[in-house]
This record gives sequence, C-alpha cells and structure tokens, in this order.
Amino acid sequence: MLLLAHERDDSLDRWLDSLEVYQLLHISPRTLHTMRDNGELPFSKFEGKIWYKRSEADALMIRNGINLNVYSHG
Repeated sequence: MLLLAHERDDSLDRWLDSLEVYQLLHISPRTLHTMRDNGELPFSKFEGKIWYKRSEADALMIRNGINLNVYSHG
C-alpha cells in the first residue's frame, strides 16, 4: 500500500511529497515542476498529490554529481 511505503523512513524506496523533494534537492518548486515535465524525475500521482521515490531523487543527485552524504536527511 502506498501510504505504508511513505511511512517507512528507513527505506530507500520511501515515497516523498513535493515539499520533501525540493528540500532534499535544494531546488525551488518551479525547478521541481520543470524536472517533472522534462522527465528527469519519475513520479506517481495518488489522490491528487504527486509522490516521488527517494531512490529516484538519490539517483538524480548521483547523475548530477551531488554528494549524497551532504544532502542526506537520514
């Protein structure tokens, strides 16, 4: 179930909402929207809200040469 996956903080495949993603990536909401539109960051929509997998956000940082240890929020 989607909500259970979202609640598992220890999982790399934990679901993040938009606020968590742009805070994690240190980007603006508009940049996140552009990345979503360009297909740079896969997402799912559930009950009108957009969700991203933490592992996808981490993969994006790796592709862009960002040190995950600096931006990890535990």
